[in-house]
Amino acid sequence: MVETKKLETEGVYFGILTSIITIVSFVVGLVGSGNTDRGEIISSIVAMSIADSMADAYGIYISNKTQSDEITDLQAIRGATYAFVSKFLCQLSFIVPFFLITHPQGSALACAIWGILVLITISKYIAESSKESWGKSSVRILGVTSATTITCIYVTRWIMSIKHKFN
Repeated sequence: MVETKKLETEGVYFGILTSIITIVSFVVGLVGSGNTDRGEIISSIVAMSIADSMADAYGIYISNKTQSDEITDLQAIRGATYAFVSKFLCQLSFIVPFFLITHPQGSALACAIWGILVLITISKYIAESSKESWGKSSVRILGVTSATTITCIYVTRWIMSIKHKFN
């Protein structure tokens, strides 16, 4: 029998890890492309928090159910619920800088720093559970986050340049 606690822990790690990679890349890409409307950024973060959390929770549920015949519906739902709650609350925390700092670039920088700190912290727990070094886990997680963020910045700038050509 698969332990429910293990599925819950995996759900939390997944939720926090993917929420930060997604939201930091999104916020830095959006602000980096020149969007400085705090209201739009805040509403976008809230909308993404809802949609992304629900989609990933469902993905975790399906993953749990297809992973093993020993995982019950209730266990799969609990793992998905932990993923949803951790991801939703973590992503929502990224609106705080936009309320406290009036300059969008400063808010985006605060979001990036907050995200990096949480990722480094959670990488310790991920490293322990996967029996690898904290440094290796941190470098891998921060590398994926950096690559995703840089890609978002350039793609968003490219799309904005196309938009400006048509306006």
